[in-house]
Amino acid sequence: MKRIVVTGYGIVNALGKNKVEVEKNIFDGKSGVGTKIFPSVDGDYRGTVGEIKDLTEIDPFFEENKIPYDRCAQIAIMAAKECLEHSKIQTESEDPYRQGVAIGTSLGGMLSGQTFHRQWLLDGLEHAKEDYLYLYPLHSMVDVISKKFHMKGVKNVISTACAASGNIVGYGSDMIKSGKHDIMLVGGVDPLCVFSFAGFTSLKALDPEPCKPYSASNGINLGEGAAFLLLEDYEHAKKRGAAIYAEILGYGLSADAYHPTAPDLGGGGASRAMETAIKLSGIQKETVSYVNGHGTGTTANDKAERSAFKTVFGDNISEIPLSSIKGAIGHCLGAAGAEECVVSIMALNNGLIPPTVNFESDMESPINLVPNTAQKHDCDAILSNSFAFGGNNCCLALGRETTIRNPQPSNTKNIVITGMGCCGVGGENIESLWNTFSSRSVHISHFKHKTLKCIQIGSIPDVNWKKYIPGKIIRRIDEVTKLAMAAGKQALDHSKLVVTKNNTERIGVIYATGTGPLGTIVNIDQSIVKNGIGSISLSDFPNSVINAAPGNFCIANMLKGPTSTLSAGSASYLTAFNYAAELLNSGMADAILMVGADECNEPMIIGYDKLHLLSRTKFSPVSKTADGMALSPGAVAVMLETEEHAINRNANIYASVKGYAMTSDNYRLGTVSPTGDELYECVKRALSDSKSEKIDLYINAAMGIQNCDHADINALKKLIADGFLEEDIDCSMVSPLLGIVYGTNSGYGLLNALYSFIHQEVIGVPSDVYSLDEEISHYYNETNKKKEIKTACISTMALGGAYSSIVLEKY
Repeated sequence: MKRIVVTGYGIVNALGKNKVEVEKNIFDGKSGVGTKIFPSVDGDYRGTVGEIKDLTEIDPFFEENKIPYDRCAQIAIMAAKECLEHSKIQTESEDPYRQGVAIGTSLGGMLSGQTFHRQWLLDGLEHAKEDYLYLYPLHSMVDVISKKFHMKGVKNVISTACAASGNIVGYGSDMIKSGKHDIMLVGGVDPLCVFSFAGFTSLKALDPEPCKPYSASNGINLGEGAAFLLLEDYEHAKKRGAAIYAEILGYGLSADAYHPTAPDLGGGGASRAMETAIKLSGIQKETVSYVNGHGTGTTANDKAERSAFKTVFGDNISEIPLSSIKGAIGHCLGAAGAEECVVSIMALNNGLIPPTVNFESDMESPINLVPNTAQKHDCDAILSNSFAFGGNNCCLALGRETTIRNPQPSNTKNIVITGMGCCGVGGENIESLWNTFSSRSVHISHFKHKTLKCIQIGSIPDVNWKKYIPGKIIRRIDEVTKLAMAAGKQALDHSKLVVTKNNTERIGVIYATGTGPLGTIVNIDQSIVKNGIGSISLSDFPNSVINAAPGNFCIANMLKGPTSTLSAGSASYLTAFNYAAELLNSGMADAILMVGADECNEPMIIGYDKLHLLSRTKFSPVSKTADGMALSPGAVAVMLETEEHAINRNANIYASVKGYAMTSDNYRLGTVSPTGDELYECVKRALSDSKSEKIDLYINAAMGIQNCDHADINALKKLIADGFLEEDIDCSMVSPLLGIVYGTNSGYGLLNALYSFIHQEVIGVPSDVYSLDEEISHYYNETNKKKEIKTACISTMALGGAYSSIVLEKY
């Protein structure tokens, strides 16, 4: 099987702006935590935080791309640049499509978004500068790094709160193991922000003094930072003579299915993630020399982690050091896992264990918590833990190039779809959506606003949420979570996969969203601006994390397998779908529920209207009159399983996953390259991966935005001209009926394909409703067309230039 090694790293945090400074200060037992004042209309708030000092650098990237400076993007560029320089890789000599970028973050461009929002609230919407919105979407950070360093492979963001960038290192490993990438630039970044300070203040989770993990602490200290690693295929690294600093042995994911914010105090989810990392790495527990703990400083988190540590290592707990670096740099939220991964690699190479600073408890513990002073200790294998809101747990296993292990042999599995569900535009459930498809009913309504110029949005029916969601959960969740939980419950029920205590740890949930709980985030921020930091209620903040929806779904349905949340803009669903398939291939689960959801509310409409991305006449994708999107709310879910698991339980199988690919462009932020070259490359690689002789149905990626539609048309024409798609190919799209359900849009494209498999019918696009571009109109049908359909290719694209394609085969 492929081995994944680390050939470079870069790091920025409160202890330094490069790896040399950080390493010296971390292992010298220094702390970069200090006081910061957060101004507020209800009085100034004093916070004890890990802030990057004297951050005066402004990379030329901002001026070159005519966008405002953003602190989060700046520190991401700094760490990524150091990482690539450290690796000594010549990226320009590599295949750009085999170089990917993936980032873990909780806040992303929140600072830019807050600037826009304050201009809107204080000066009026007409005075709010839309330039700030280019760096607000969560995926904007990966767009910046991909464009800055000219990489054209996959680009993706994972946002599982504090477990995000630990997860992203595992994700990057999977992207190389899949054989589709040679290198992955992976990392995490988050800035200090009044939003997170107000949120954690509402939870009473902040320690007013320097925090004391595993000791006498009263809470966490927030921090900021960025850390990146260059992951590389072992043979590729050896061939270019790269220095190898560590090997990613494996990783484990799990869900607590316990509480939206509090951890399972018994450490059940945490211990499962650690056990999975050890098992999939092929190492013995005795090989683990050190555990870099999550160690936030809250009583509940530290207690849960100690319990997990004891569960995993039993009688050997006194022999394996466990320490936390959060007392030294603060809790860097989505960047924490990458920061700790880099420090673990330093420990692997310098023979020292980083100390738990501020440790002052007199409590006798059998665990060596490395109090205050680094300890000499040669390490062979290290575990790095990251645990988060929503019960997301991640554990990375790192080792030397020479670490002895016996990993499970690589065994690509057949992945199949055994259940489906939906809720939102076009219908509350699959039956009503099928009726929409068969009748080609349009669910786009007129929209009026005193300021905005867009005139259309998608409409949804009234939904009886209690059919899908327990009443005690409905009261505390927002709209996007309701949509996700309704669609997910339908797909779980439709698959007839009964959750029991024997299989709950083998059923995972992967969630995709373009914008997450934007309405909740804007409401909280508005309260901060108008009423102050102290106005945030205890119940508001948990819904603001992007992974709240899958966390609540896991709790409601007792699912404890691997869980993650991905956000790649409007390409989110298929990008996440591909990750779910890789997790099944890795053996981490037998079944994964793939859920996507996106809301359509006033803040979202305002943002995209300000960027001139919404239709101001009539939503007409793939036509010469196309002038923007018509946004819609909705959710899509499908159950993915290994074929073996599905057959063993006599499941109904609707389709098999034959191949996939992901690419990106380096064109401009907030749009795509109109040439379609990168989309063409994506589809071509997916078709090659599938080994399918002929594709019967192509479902496009058009969004009604001119650059996007030009890219789609040009890619389609070139794919046909070059023989990758046949001249008699039938094309379809359901966006004329439903509008654009942003990050979940390709989920509806997937349901388009499944409808065609089940009904052996191509969904038509009537010319009296939408006038298609004449260059490609003959590939579409005006009415639904009966046809034998065995294979389908579905494509998607994101504003910012991310592309994803999958090939399905009727089972």
